[in-house]
Amino acid sequence: MAKAQQKVSPAAAGLSLPPDEISFRKHVEDQWKGILSSWKRGWAADTTLDALENTIEFNRVKIFEEKQPLDPRLFDWELDWLQAKNVHSYNVDLVRNHKKHIDDLKVLWLEWSNRNYDYIREISIEALRSMVLVNGAAIIAALTVLSGQIDHPWSAAVLVAKLTVFTSVVSLLMIAAGHALLFQRVGDVTGRVRGVLIGNTKHHKLYAVGRYLRRYVDPQIGMANILIYGSIIVFGMSALICSFILLGSSGPSVIPSA
Repeated sequence: MAKAQQKVSPAAAGLSLPPDEISFRKHVEDQWKGILSSWKRGWAADTTLDALENTIEFNRVKIFEEKQPLDPRLFDWELDWLQAKNVHSYNVDLVRNHKKHIDDLKVLWLEWSNRNYDYIREISIEALRSMVLVNGAAIIAALTVLSGQIDHPWSAAVLVAKLTVFTSVVSLLMIAAGHALLFQRVGDVTGRVRGVLIGNTKHHKLYAVGRYLRRYVDPQIGMANILIYGSIIVFGMSALICSFILLGSSGPSVIPSA
């Protein structure tokens, strides 16, 4: 940056800038269009950037130290070089700052994919196992009454057993569907996100990860959560209704009067 602070010679005062077809500033702008285009596609054009910086330094020496303009025609080559240097410095800062942002974004999505995949897998196994045990125990207890293993069950107990079997099976189906939907979708999305982040990541694909999740993942995750937590509500409401039925019926469960 210090070398860019060159003094314009008195001979250049009053001269016009060179036209675009021979302007060094225009050449630098065109070079940066290619560099930025490659960079947005995930390709770091370091070789092109090094060559451009060498060209800028070579022209600085020719114009300011050796006093040899790029073209014998009388144009303000010094100001043209200074403008080219400013364009170059601006774009270097732009790439450097955006590169930090892109790197942080890649780390964010990588951590998200790893954390969510492991979390969903562990929670799915534990929650599914717990609900199968609870609902399975309720179904077995209800079938004990319905299968005739208990002599002369009272009518309330038979009604509760039938309701328990029905709601427990519905609860199991709901939680199984919810976990299957959640696990399959999260696994598929995790693979897609990791595929985007591997190698030279195109910036528009990296920025689109969040929109993709909101459009195609969030609705299905919401539906899976409704099924999973709904299964718990179904089982809990069934237990509550059954308890009221037993408490309100005549039989062994009747609360003794004072």
